[in-house]
Amino acid sequence: MTTEARQVVILGAGGFVGRELLRLVLTHPRLRLAAAFSDSHAGRRIGDAHPQLAPFTDLAYRSSGELSSAPLDHGSWVVLAALDHGVSLQTLPRLLDDTAAADVQVVDMSGDFRLRDPAQYEDAYGRRHAAPALIPDFVYGLPELHRDLVAGARRIANPGCFATAAALALLPAAAAGWPVAGVALDGMTGSSGAGAAPRATTHHPLRASNLQAYRPLAHRHLPEIVQSWRLAGGDRETTISFVPHMAPLVRGIVVSAHLFLGHGVRTEEAAATYERFYEDAPFVRVLGEPPALPTVWGSNRCDVSVTARGRVVAVSAALDNLVKGAAGQALQNVNLMNGWDETTGLLAPVPSPV
Repeated sequence: MTTEARQVVILGAGGFVGRELLRLVLTHPRLRLAAAFSDSHAGRRIGDAHPQLAPFTDLAYRSSGELSSAPLDHGSWVVLAALDHGVSLQTLPRLLDDTAAADVQVVDMSGDFRLRDPAQYEDAYGRRHAAPALIPDFVYGLPELHRDLVAGARRIANPGCFATAAALALLPAAAAGWPVAGVALDGMTGSSGAGAAPRATTHHPLRASNLQAYRPLAHRHLPEIVQSWRLAGGDRETTISFVPHMAPLVRGIVVSAHLFLGHGVRTEEAAATYERFYEDAPFVRVLGEPPALPTVWGSNRCDVSVTARGRVVAVSAALDNLVKGAAGQALQNVNLMNGWDETTGLLAPVPSPV
């Protein structure tokens, strides 16, 4: 177990996920923020860009061009990369080469190292993987699936937000070996999942009163969801489909999974399977009714409910896409990597009302 505090460098610290990383790192008892990189905010004090953080740091943002001057060759470091897909693939291999002999842990929040198969990456992200030899160095960092692997890792591929919610809705069924012929997933996400740069799909007047499907059956998180299903022991022949929706929300994700079984099951039996699977998972609660987003906003928790009727099991999962779906899960992984209690720095109650 690492007893000393680790210094933290955040890449891509100007976006929504980067802001959540700043908030969580600055209040974490075992981490110390050393540098935050953002080309859009370079030279600006973090507290000026985000007044709510002003009491916690006097640091200013640095530009990505200064990354090579960051002193990562001595001490214990954590690099949290909240960079766009493809940008991590350009940045992290060089950083890993430069710090190969140093005590540096990396958590990447892009999709660049999540998929084990480079061909799947090319199909999902529209580009060839430039560093396939590095993929095995990254553990897929879904703690509820890979807690033991994360604990011994130095490189983590943080799961996608939709992929996290969908996986947490499916893992117990996969691990229990349920005879699932097919899974139909519907997801709703807030506008913050599209990033800080404004666009038609996130502009408030266009989003606030709209609910619309996008990328039906072709979302880039689908292969990640299928990968988690199979890693948990799910039948490789199970068909999994996914239709995401843009919801009139700022933050939050709700995923509803319909599992079509080969035999009937009672709600009590199905719920008991989920409760057993998550009994040692501090951030997953199995509820008796479908979860509500306001109860998870700002938290690292995922709330899950299970209902069965005949051969169909309906599972709902709700989480904050910026926390359990991104920054909070990254810190949960950092805690596990260092042998700290995985809840360290992640247990603040959510505000209410919101």
